[in-house]
Amino acid sequence: MDTIDLTITTNKKISDCDWEELRKIKNINAIRLKANNRVIVLSFPRYFYTLANAFLITKEKEVNEVLENLENTITRLGYNIESVLFLKIDYPFTHYRPATESFNSWKQIWAFIKLCSELGGWQYKGYGGLLSI
Repeated sequence: MDTIDLTITTNKKISDCDWEELRKIKNINAIRLKANNRVIVLSFPRYFYTLANAFLITKEKEVNEVLENLENTITRLGYNIESVLFLKIDYPFTHYRPATESFNSWKQIWAFIKLCSELGGWQYKGYGGLLSI
């Protein structure tokens, strides 16, 4: 996983001052308004390596650590999370392959992503030509 876009509902409206405090979390890429809701863009790799998105998340415990950090910060500011809505999940296509293989040999993975997105009703982005079956 790379980044997620999410909105949260809390027991009371988060103040502008506290939104600024949340922006200071090292792996918050952005907080932006979308349809009158604030969308938090959270980077998983940047939590572990702040200089770039160069850390590969490989364990469920790493994902949980990032989400718990966000939850703990919100709680520390005096809010209780009532719900979380995930709007978008971006994940990198990272595969260590032998030099004898080419990226084109992985075309079926992109076709599978396209099929899943159509069946699941979610959107994919990028790599246009690779997403045809």
